[in-house]
Amino acid sequence: MPQTLDSPHAIPDDGKNHDFKPCDKAHSRGPCPGLNAMANHGYLPRSGTNIGFFALKSGLQQVYNLSFPLAAFLSGVALAACGRGFFFRTLDLEALGLHNKLEHDASLVHQDAAVGCPFAPKEVDQKLLQQLLTYAAPGHGMTLDDFARVRHDREAQLQVPLTEQLEKNACAEAVITWLVLKQEGSGEVPLGQLRQLYGEERLPDGWKRPKKPIGLFEALGLVKALIEKVAKLRDPWKQS
Repeated sequence: MPQTLDSPHAIPDDGKNHDFKPCDKAHSRGPCPGLNAMANHGYLPRSGTNIGFFALKSGLQQVYNLSFPLAAFLSGVALAACGRGFFFRTLDLEALGLHNKLEHDASLVHQDAAVGCPFAPKEVDQKLLQQLLTYAAPGHGMTLDDFARVRHDREAQLQVPLTEQLEKNACAEAVITWLVLKQEGSGEVPLGQLRQLYGEERLPDGWKRPKKPIGLFEALGLVKALIEKVAKLRDPWKQS
Protein backbone atom coordinates (compact mmCIF):
# COMPACT_ATOMS: atom_id res chain seq x y z
CA MET A 1 0.00 0.00 0.00
CA PRO A 2 1.24 3.55 -0.68
CA GLN A 3 0.55 4.81 2.83
CA THR A 4 3.07 4.46 5.61
CA LEU A 5 2.00 3.10 8.96
CA ASP A 6 2.72 6.39 10.75
CA SER A 7 0.57 8.43 8.36
CA PRO A 8 -2.66 9.81 9.83
CA HIS A 9 -4.30 8.75 6.57
CA ALA A 10 -2.94 5.20 6.60
CA ILE A 11 -5.20 2.19 6.44
CA PRO A 12 -4.77 0.41 9.80
CA ASP A 13 -2.33 -2.47 9.45
CA ASP A 14 -3.92 -5.86 10.09
CA GLY A 15 -0.85 -7.89 9.17
CA LYS A 16 -2.38 -9.29 5.98
CA ASN A 17 -1.24 -9.03 2.38
CA HIS A 18 -3.20 -6.30 0.65
CA ASP A 19 -1.41 -6.17 -2.68
CA PHE A 20 -3.72 -5.59 -5.60
CA LYS A 21 -4.69 -8.79 -7.41
CA PRO A 22 -7.21 -8.57 -10.27
CA CYS A 23 -10.13 -10.91 -9.87
CA ASP A 24 -10.47 -13.99 -12.04
CA LYS A 25 -13.56 -15.64 -13.49
CA ALA A 26 -14.08 -17.70 -10.36
CA HIS A 27 -14.45 -14.60 -8.19
CA SER A 28 -17.74 -12.89 -7.44
CA ARG A 29 -17.85 -9.21 -8.34
CA GLY A 30 -20.68 -6.72 -8.76
CA PRO A 31 -21.20 -3.22 -10.14
CA CYS A 32 -19.78 -1.43 -7.08
CA PRO A 33 -16.15 -0.41 -7.79
CA GLY A 34 -15.47 0.49 -4.16
CA LEU A 35 -16.37 -2.96 -2.83
CA ASN A 36 -14.70 -4.71 -5.77
CA ALA A 37 -11.51 -2.80 -4.97
CA MET A 38 -11.71 -3.92 -1.35
CA ALA A 39 -11.94 -7.54 -2.50
CA ASN A 40 -9.14 -7.09 -5.05
CA HIS A 41 -6.90 -5.85 -2.22
CA GLY A 42 -8.01 -8.52 0.27
CA TYR A 43 -9.87 -6.22 2.66
CA LEU A 44 -12.90 -8.38 1.85
CA PRO A 45 -12.62 -12.07 0.88
CA ARG A 46 -10.90 -12.10 -2.51
CA SER A 47 -13.51 -14.59 -3.66
CA GLY A 48 -16.17 -11.93 -3.14
CA THR A 49 -18.48 -14.49 -1.53
CA ASN A 50 -20.04 -15.18 1.86
CA ILE A 51 -19.37 -11.70 3.21
CA GLY A 52 -21.04 -11.14 6.56
CA PHE A 53 -22.28 -7.91 8.09
CA PHE A 54 -19.33 -7.39 10.43
CA ALA A 55 -16.73 -8.13 7.74
CA LEU A 56 -18.35 -5.63 5.40
CA LYS A 57 -18.83 -2.97 8.07
CA SER A 58 -15.29 -3.33 9.39
CA GLY A 59 -13.83 -3.25 5.89
CA LEU A 60 -15.64 -0.01 5.05
CA GLN A 61 -14.35 1.54 8.26
CA GLN A 62 -10.81 0.28 7.74
CA VAL A 63 -10.35 1.17 4.08
CA TYR A 64 -12.49 4.26 3.51
CA ASN A 65 -12.72 5.58 7.08
CA LEU A 66 -16.50 5.54 7.13
CA SER A 67 -17.87 6.09 10.62
CA PHE A 68 -19.38 3.16 12.50
CA PRO A 69 -22.97 4.38 11.92
CA LEU A 70 -22.44 4.99 8.18
CA ALA A 71 -20.58 1.71 7.63
CA ALA A 72 -23.23 -0.20 9.60
CA PHE A 73 -26.06 1.52 7.71
CA LEU A 74 -24.60 0.73 4.27
CA SER A 75 -23.76 -2.85 5.25
CA GLY A 76 -27.23 -3.45 6.64
CA VAL A 77 -28.90 -2.06 3.52
CA ALA A 78 -26.73 -4.18 1.22
CA LEU A 79 -27.44 -7.40 3.12
CA ALA A 80 -31.15 -6.68 3.50
CA ALA A 81 -31.54 -5.98 -0.23
CA CYS A 82 -29.15 -8.52 -1.74
CA GLY A 83 -28.08 -10.94 0.99
CA ARG A 84 -28.83 -14.64 1.12
CA GLY A 85 -29.24 -17.34 3.70
CA PHE A 86 -30.97 -17.19 7.08
CA PHE A 87 -31.90 -13.57 7.79
CA PHE A 88 -29.91 -12.53 4.67
CA ARG A 89 -26.75 -12.97 6.70
CA THR A 90 -24.17 -13.21 3.88
CA LEU A 91 -23.54 -11.33 0.68
CA ASP A 92 -21.91 -12.28 -2.61
CA LEU A 93 -20.72 -9.17 -4.44
CA GLU A 94 -22.36 -10.24 -7.70
CA ALA A 95 -25.76 -10.09 -5.97
CA LEU A 96 -25.38 -6.30 -5.82
CA GLY A 97 -26.04 -6.39 -9.56
CA LEU A 98 -29.67 -7.48 -9.05
CA HIS A 99 -31.53 -4.99 -11.19
CA ASN A 100 -33.52 -2.31 -9.37
CA LYS A 101 -32.68 -3.61 -5.90
CA LEU A 102 -29.80 -1.29 -5.05
CA GLU A 103 -28.45 -1.25 -8.62
CA HIS A 104 -30.17 1.09 -11.07
CA ASP A 105 -30.15 2.37 -14.62
CA ALA A 106 -28.11 5.49 -15.50
CA SER A 107 -25.04 4.27 -13.61
CA LEU A 108 -21.94 6.45 -13.85
CA VAL A 109 -19.77 3.77 -15.48
CA HIS A 110 -21.99 0.74 -16.19
CA GLN A 111 -24.45 0.08 -18.97
CA ASP A 112 -28.11 -0.38 -18.09
CA ALA A 113 -29.48 -3.88 -17.57
CA ALA A 114 -30.81 -5.50 -20.72
CA VAL A 115 -34.59 -5.79 -20.98
CA GLY A 116 -35.72 -8.86 -19.06
CA CYS A 117 -32.29 -9.51 -17.54
CA PRO A 118 -32.31 -9.81 -13.73
CA PHE A 119 -28.72 -8.58 -13.44
CA ALA A 120 -27.00 -5.42 -14.61
CA PRO A 121 -23.58 -5.59 -16.31
CA LYS A 122 -20.75 -5.70 -13.78
CA GLU A 123 -18.05 -4.78 -16.30
CA VAL A 124 -17.04 -1.12 -16.40
CA ASP A 125 -17.92 0.57 -19.68
CA GLN A 126 -14.72 2.41 -20.58
CA LYS A 127 -16.59 4.82 -22.85
CA LEU A 128 -18.85 5.88 -19.96
CA LEU A 129 -15.79 6.21 -17.72
CA GLN A 130 -14.11 8.53 -20.22
CA GLN A 131 -17.31 10.56 -20.50
CA LEU A 132 -17.43 10.87 -16.73
CA LEU A 133 -13.91 12.31 -16.59
CA THR A 134 -14.75 15.00 -19.16
CA TYR A 135 -17.14 16.69 -16.72
CA ALA A 136 -14.24 18.08 -14.70
CA ALA A 137 -13.00 21.54 -15.64
CA PRO A 138 -9.67 21.54 -17.54
CA GLY A 139 -6.82 21.08 -15.10
CA HIS A 140 -9.16 20.22 -12.23
CA GLY A 141 -10.70 17.19 -10.57
CA MET A 142 -14.36 16.31 -10.10
CA THR A 143 -16.41 18.50 -7.79
CA LEU A 144 -19.81 17.67 -6.32
CA ASP A 145 -21.35 20.03 -8.89
CA ASP A 146 -19.64 18.00 -11.64
CA PHE A 147 -21.19 14.82 -10.27
CA ALA A 148 -24.58 16.57 -10.29
CA ARG A 149 -24.20 17.37 -13.99
CA VAL A 150 -23.23 13.77 -14.76
CA ARG A 151 -26.21 12.43 -12.85
CA HIS A 152 -28.54 14.85 -14.65
CA ASP A 153 -27.23 13.94 -18.10
CA ARG A 154 -27.26 10.19 -17.49
CA GLU A 155 -30.80 10.25 -16.11
CA ALA A 156 -31.98 12.49 -18.97
CA GLN A 157 -31.32 9.59 -21.36
CA LEU A 158 -33.72 7.25 -19.58
CA GLN A 159 -37.08 6.44 -21.09
CA VAL A 160 -38.40 5.51 -17.64
CA PRO A 161 -37.25 7.81 -14.82
CA LEU A 162 -35.61 6.36 -11.74
CA THR A 163 -37.83 5.87 -8.74
CA GLU A 164 -37.26 8.23 -5.82
CA GLN A 165 -35.39 5.52 -3.90
CA LEU A 166 -33.19 4.51 -6.84
CA GLU A 167 -32.30 8.16 -7.44
CA LYS A 168 -31.24 8.37 -3.81
CA ASN A 169 -29.10 5.27 -4.34
CA ALA A 170 -27.50 6.81 -7.42
CA CYS A 171 -26.74 10.08 -5.67
CA ALA A 172 -25.43 8.25 -2.60
CA GLU A 173 -22.87 6.44 -4.75
CA ALA A 174 -21.61 9.74 -6.15
CA VAL A 175 -21.53 11.36 -2.71
CA ILE A 176 -19.57 8.52 -1.09
CA THR A 177 -17.09 8.59 -3.98
CA TRP A 178 -16.62 12.33 -3.55
CA LEU A 179 -16.28 12.17 0.24
CA VAL A 180 -13.74 9.35 0.12
CA LEU A 181 -11.53 10.65 -2.70
CA LYS A 182 -11.77 14.46 -2.52
CA GLN A 183 -8.61 16.36 -1.73
CA GLU A 184 -8.44 18.52 1.35
CA GLY A 185 -8.72 22.19 0.46
CA SER A 186 -9.78 21.89 -3.18
CA GLY A 187 -12.72 19.56 -2.61
CA GLU A 188 -11.90 17.91 -5.95
CA VAL A 189 -11.49 14.23 -6.79
CA PRO A 190 -8.29 13.73 -8.85
CA LEU A 191 -9.14 12.21 -12.22
CA GLY A 192 -6.30 9.69 -12.06
CA GLN A 193 -7.59 8.35 -8.76
CA LEU A 194 -11.16 8.18 -10.06
CA ARG A 195 -9.92 6.34 -13.16
CA GLN A 196 -8.10 3.75 -11.04
CA LEU A 197 -10.92 3.19 -8.54
CA TYR A 198 -13.71 3.07 -11.11
CA GLY A 199 -11.83 1.79 -14.15
CA GLU A 200 -9.42 -0.68 -12.59
CA GLU A 201 -11.25 -1.37 -9.33
CA ARG A 202 -8.14 -0.82 -7.27
CA LEU A 203 -7.17 1.62 -4.54
CA PRO A 204 -5.48 4.53 -6.32
CA ASP A 205 -1.71 4.94 -6.26
CA GLY A 206 -0.82 7.38 -3.50
CA TRP A 207 -4.38 7.41 -2.23
CA LYS A 208 -4.89 8.32 1.40
CA ARG A 209 -8.14 7.70 3.18
CA PRO A 210 -9.90 10.71 4.77
CA LYS A 211 -8.34 11.96 7.98
CA LYS A 212 -11.67 12.16 9.81
CA PRO A 213 -14.35 9.46 9.71
CA ILE A 214 -17.15 10.19 7.24
CA GLY A 215 -20.37 10.51 9.21
CA LEU A 216 -23.82 9.15 8.46
CA PHE A 217 -25.62 12.48 8.74
CA GLU A 218 -22.89 14.22 6.75
CA ALA A 219 -23.41 11.73 3.92
CA LEU A 220 -27.21 11.86 4.09
CA GLY A 221 -27.16 15.65 4.02
CA LEU A 222 -24.98 15.68 0.92
CA VAL A 223 -27.19 13.11 -0.80
CA LYS A 224 -30.14 15.45 -0.27
CA ALA A 225 -28.06 18.38 -1.56
CA LEU A 226 -26.99 16.46 -4.66
CA ILE A 227 -30.58 15.45 -5.43
CA GLU A 228 -31.54 19.13 -5.21
CA LYS A 229 -28.68 20.11 -7.52
CA VAL A 230 -29.84 17.56 -10.10
CA ALA A 231 -33.44 18.77 -9.79
CA LYS A 232 -32.36 22.36 -10.42
CA LEU A 233 -30.52 21.28 -13.55
CA ARG A 234 -33.75 19.68 -14.77
CA ASP A 235 -35.71 22.83 -13.90
CA PRO A 236 -33.56 25.93 -13.26
CA TRP A 237 -36.59 27.71 -11.77
CA LYS A 238 -37.26 24.97 -9.22
CA GLN A 239 -37.12 26.21 -5.65
CA SER A 240 -35.14 24.20 -3.10
